[in-house]
Amino acid sequence: MASFKDLITGSETRKALPPTNQPTPDFAIGGGTLRGRRLAGRSAQRHLEAYGGKDAIDWVMDCVGLYSSTASNADYYFRRGDEVVAPRAALNKYDNATAAPDDLVNLLANPNPYMDYTELMELSVIDLLVAGEFMWLKFRPEIETGKPLALYRLSPALVEIELNENDYPEAYVYQAPGRTGEPVRLKPEHIVHVKQPNPHDPWRGLSIIAGNPRMYDIELALTESVAQYYEQSTRLSGVLESDRSIPPSTWIKIKRQFTQLYSGQDNAYKVAMLERGLKFRPISGNAAEAQFVELTNISKQRIADAFRVPLPLLGEVGNADRQAVRESQRIFDNKTMRPFLNRIQSQVSKHLTQAWGLDFVIDHEYVMPIEDRLDLAASMATLPGVQVKDIRAQVGLEPLAVQKEEWSQIDDVILNLPGTGQQKGGLVDQPIGSEAGRPADPANTSAFPPDGSIPEGADAMNPAAEVQKSLNEKHDELKEVLNGSKEDSAR
Repeated sequence: MASFKDLITGSETRKALPPTNQPTPDFAIGGGTLRGRRLAGRSAQRHLEAYGGKDAIDWVMDCVGLYSSTASNADYYFRRGDEVVAPRAALNKYDNATAAPDDLVNLLANPNPYMDYTELMELSVIDLLVAGEFMWLKFRPEIETGKPLALYRLSPALVEIELNENDYPEAYVYQAPGRTGEPVRLKPEHIVHVKQPNPHDPWRGLSIIAGNPRMYDIELALTESVAQYYEQSTRLSGVLESDRSIPPSTWIKIKRQFTQLYSGQDNAYKVAMLERGLKFRPISGNAAEAQFVELTNISKQRIADAFRVPLPLLGEVGNADRQAVRESQRIFDNKTMRPFLNRIQSQVSKHLTQAWGLDFVIDHEYVMPIEDRLDLAASMATLPGVQVKDIRAQVGLEPLAVQKEEWSQIDDVILNLPGTGQQKGGLVDQPIGSEAGRPADPANTSAFPPDGSIPEGADAMNPAAEVQKSLNEKHDELKEVLNGSKEDSAR
């Protein structure tokens, strides 16, 4: 029976996850003060095996891959207070942006001779999720400014943190893989260390797998059981029975022959021929009785929940409609991915880009699908006092004035104002059934007076207001002439 201390420190070995023979750091249960002189990341190596290792779990790779691909493919820029500072190649993307320092841009674009920004960020996200932390070595930083010449990713499994007498980090001790020589001691100020919150250890991160390792043990055991089931045919084992006594030598021969002829994957679905009153009785259930499908779905859902990834984003659409899939994307981007990136960018800013006086920003936001934008614009068009240009902006369209300057008056049209749907003495312009497109809303149309003149206040909704004003004047002149002619004839 594992003690409470073993559960807290994680020294209890797990069944499916590869155990470690090396001791883990000691803790005081009361105040949480560290007694050990070094904090090792040995559990990181065990947990990293769940991603592409000998004990890899496909759903872990899918969830982590969604994070890493999203983070590494997002654009980035910098901030100096309220000022946007962007790489020169991205200046047109941001309004009133200034150019970022070339040495900082080049450092992030090519952190070292062996990888680019995308690979560095992908590996960092994998480390952060699976191992609970990622570390960058700032190679040869300038003494005065702290600006490094290069950035190198350090595997958390190969780094130990050496503490001083006050239990604060004194050095990061790195042992290169495959090397037997002396490890390299690195100063804490030369390390960018981003970690997940860990209530048991202030200096090492807590991975998602470490939060519930037994759940991943179940997934590994289930996968192994399914593989063995089908490798050993549809019947795992059984009993040969006989109503009469069989000599031991004959029994051994029969058992060997039966095993060779009818067991194993290659012999599945063969018909067994039994003699001398022999009977075969299976002693294990079939796939349905083993509930492989049910257990697999439960395990998959628990892993996705642990990583806070909706299953539709992993291709598990099932019976979900389009709206449910779009809602899953919105929740993931706003509630999961954005806080995750905020943690990364704040730590990178603190330990790296502040040497240039800049904050690092990963430019990732939820992008609303065009279907949702159209629905939102349609609802927005019913609000009192909304302008045409606001509705077009909601759909992602430019103002009409961009196409023709005289159309700017249409951009400024205010819709749904009370009291503007009908002119005094006039009639509302009713929709005609034969008109193409959406019928006009009578409440949003202006009425035309019986005499045919342009209604008062209609100039603001007409791009050719001056022309219509002139027509009104001609109309008034013609009315005066006609009235004068009638008076002459009456005399």
